[in-house]
Amino acid sequence: MDFESYQKALRAEPFDEYTVEGILDEFFHSGIPHVFNGDAAGHGRFRRSLANEINSAFGITACHPNHVVICGSAHLGYSPVPEKLGKRFDGDTSDIDVAILLPDLFDRWWLELVDPRVSLGSHRSTIADDLLNGFINPHFVRTATTTGQKWWTLFGGFTAGGFSRVRGRIYRGPAFMQNYHRLSVMRGRERLLGRRGF
Repeated sequence: MDFESYQKALRAEPFDEYTVEGILDEFFHSGIPHVFNGDAAGHGRFRRSLANEINSAFGITACHPNHVVICGSAHLGYSPVPEKLGKRFDGDTSDIDVAILLPDLFDRWWLELVDPRVSLGSHRSTIADDLLNGFINPHFVRTATTTGQKWWTLFGGFTAGGFSRVRGRIYRGPAFMQNYHRLSVMRGRERLLGRRGF
């Protein structure tokens, strides 16, 4: 779906929780991601490859291709993030944002982060807020724990499908990813219309 269609959906009236869910279903959680240009097989290979790399790096067999979800402008072709709303995906400069839905690994990492010997520095409150919302942003914790270091190394060297700018964020499960995307939809509408709330 193009950005014009997305803007039209954001401007819909009435705009309520059912409208938001419809936007998530239509734009965020369906179809082949933009970066694959309709290549379903390539999309499948990418997800399998990344799932296998995660399993190998962390000594688990829990990560399945369905736990790998391409998000943001790499999926839509344009950014849904309010601050960059509508900015086109650029194959040369844009990151490919990936959500990893893996409760066991999330919990392992979380336990490492709450260890009193781990220093989170000035990002502590941001990290705590992210944990409350069911995700870990590796940018803030990449050197704080063993899992963070492995995560950063894995994504820094991952090149499947010819992509070299893949960035992963881990969520405790699909509901937390959905909530994060829901917030992008609501704030995107606020930005588009210049007002707040439903």
